[in-house]
Amino acid sequence: MRIVRGTVAGLLIASGLWVAGASSAEAACLTANPPAGVLVTEAIGFTPGVYSELPDKTIEAIFTKARATQGCPALVLPAGYDALSYQEKVLWLVNSEREIRAMPPLKLDGALLSQIALNHSREMASYGYENHNSPIFPLAKRQTVDPGLQPPGFAENISFVFPASLGVYTWIYNDEASQWGHRDNALNPNFNWVGIGPVFAAGSKDENYFTADFINRGTYQPPAVADTGAPVLGPVTYSNGMASVTGVADSPQNKNYKAPNPATVGIAGVVFYTNSIVEVESGGRLEGKYNTVPATETAPGTWTAPMTVNTGEVLHAVAVDGSGNFTDSAPPPPPIVMKQGENPVAVPAGPAEVTAEAPEEEITAAPPTMALTAASPHRSNGVRAITPTAAALVRSIDDQLGRGAVRYIRVYVSGHWRTYRPGRPGNFPLYVGEGVDVSVRHAGRWRASTNAARYYAPRLHLHRGWNFVAAPYPIVHMTCHATRLELARLGDKLEELSVGPRPGSGFVMRPNKKGEWGNDLTKVLPVGKGFWVKDAGSATWTPNPVAYGPRSAGDA
Repeated sequence: MRIVRGTVAGLLIASGLWVAGASSAEAACLTANPPAGVLVTEAIGFTPGVYSELPDKTIEAIFTKARATQGCPALVLPAGYDALSYQEKVLWLVNSEREIRAMPPLKLDGALLSQIALNHSREMASYGYENHNSPIFPLAKRQTVDPGLQPPGFAENISFVFPASLGVYTWIYNDEASQWGHRDNALNPNFNWVGIGPVFAAGSKDENYFTADFINRGTYQPPAVADTGAPVLGPVTYSNGMASVTGVADSPQNKNYKAPNPATVGIAGVVFYTNSIVEVESGGRLEGKYNTVPATETAPGTWTAPMTVNTGEVLHAVAVDGSGNFTDSAPPPPPIVMKQGENPVAVPAGPAEVTAEAPEEEITAAPPTMALTAASPHRSNGVRAITPTAAALVRSIDDQLGRGAVRYIRVYVSGHWRTYRPGRPGNFPLYVGEGVDVSVRHAGRWRASTNAARYYAPRLHLHRGWNFVAAPYPIVHMTCHATRLELARLGDKLEELSVGPRPGSGFVMRPNKKGEWGNDLTKVLPVGKGFWVKDAGSATWTPNPVAYGPRSAGDA
């Protein structure tokens, strides 16, 4: 039987998106995983980096073709499907797949379970990893924050890059690489509740993320409202081998924890880390190894942990509550000292533009495959700086050094300077990872806004010849030696490195005629400064912040 096209309102039942009842013919629709070696794949085009959805006809066509291989009826989207939220689209599509296999629908927990899923998506977007396990809120702990969620009967699916329809399609029909684990979760007839957390994070690694958490609870009752407030933290300090943070408390806006016997925990935990929460692995991927140290509450609101913080490393504390809301706190970046004239500057990353919903763009003409396209080889990967435009940087510096302090702002793109002068046309965006030349009329100190800057490991696109790049705070104690080794591991070769407004000016490191670099272990690039790299070839390089430090550089 075909699903009868109807209105969306008629499909919203019992907090779940449900479709018409299954017929006896649909009971023959394949529930078991497809045989090994039988993949249902499609060359489906979409635009990476855009919060996009496929046209309705394309969605119906790819699902129908895949369903036919398993004896299932065609997919017909309901009228009004396009008006559904990302969360509702995922729920409708999963419930449609369950319905044709005579399974009961999943009910949506839009409060606790969806908030936990949403915050896991936010974590992956903020810290650049792809994993079920979290560096700050492990999967096992996520199952214990409320009695209703405790195992057995808890499972999770995650998806990156894809819009809602392609995420669900991949789970159900193209999941052999994951041993059909995503399909098993979505089509498990014992699960009856789901939380869905979609995030669009412009400038993040994968841009589109969504997490779905499934539970099997006959008596579960979701909280009345979602807790959306992040924890608060006081100062982060380090002394005598002990990291400490005080003033840790749950958000005062959290109503669920104010009851006489609140079911869901307040602060679920605190962790410390230095520089980067996730270690950059070979190939520039950020996943797998977490650099966190769990803390213990030693007094109300005070959490401590024994650890080593080397000179030049930046200590962070992260507090997470029972709904997965988290706050990452660190000492503010040091001010950037500017002399009169030109100054090479590394502008920190701005906050991740993380939203649960964003305007969608329906793709009408798509490329032939789902392969991601590389960023421009001469600009950053699209992560905006904390001052997102040249004009915004001028305003920020003028606010601190005095009106009219900035003469011009310029960046080096494809072998040419691009310049903005205050009060004139020609404003342009600024990206983390590219050096910025700032010319000022008098000396002073400029500090980037401290309440929005975030860690981001920039992917620097180097081409043959001179490149004006930056590894902004909190990447510190970065040596010429470590830089050479990292590029060598990528099969690339560094010919010269300098810190100044122009190539080969200021602080310069180059080999002698014998190819010897001298004692470049001690040559540390100044924090907050852009620098010039003369490259013998080309590479996409992600500076590894955990590799920099007095000992790690010497051991390299």
